Amino acid sequence: MSARLAAVAAVPLALVVSLLTAAPAHASAIYAYQGNLFTSLTIDINGPGPVDFYAFTDRVTGFMELASPLAADLNSLTTLAPVAFSFSDGVNTITHATATVSSFAVVTNDVGAIVQWYVFVSAFAPADGGGTVRNISTSSNVSLQVQDGVLDRLCGPTSTSQGCVLGGTPYYTQTAGNADAPGAWTLRTPVPEPSSMLLIGVALAGFAARRRVRR
Repeated sequence: MSARLAAVAAVPLALVVSLLTAAPAHASAIYAYQGNLFTSLTIDINGPGPVDFYAFTDRVTGFMELASPLAADLNSLTTLAPVAFSFSDGVNTITHATATVSSFAVVTNDVGAIVQWYVFVSAFAPADGGGTVRNISTSSNVSLQVQDGVLDRLCGPTSTSQGCVLGGTPYYTQTAGNADAPGAWTLRTPVPEPSSMLLIGVALAGFAARRRVRR
């Protein structure tokens, strides 16, 4: 038997079992959201309009990645701090890298599934002579007029880096949303980290080598 095979075969059986049954270290949890199609659209344009308009075939979709799965029975809106997120309204996409403001809060049931929520992400970029404001929000609170709401705005020419002024040319505002129609969240199965997969591979190799040595 080669020295390499002997070294692999020396892996204790107890270690093999522990590696195979251990949960992946630091597994994150990704919660994906899909909203319902928009049922209302508005637009106000002075001058050139946006490159893309909202349509009734658009909806809010996205995900938030948490450091670990949500606990069960969070019975009041609990504030979250995702390690990453990305939400789209069919026209614009706002991520953790581009958002200037973001807010996340959820309620969970007895198995840790999201049953109530409030999510708001914004990319607010006013500038002298224009700039943009883009908001994406979703909420399960049926008392709100809009469940999923979005805003895409080009500020007017009298805008400054401190504020977005409506009107003027060019200028546009378009909004979309749906009322009393919250979407749903799905927990994606966490994928073991590469280091965990490597350890499992070594464990399997050691187990196979031990069986080969005994024959």
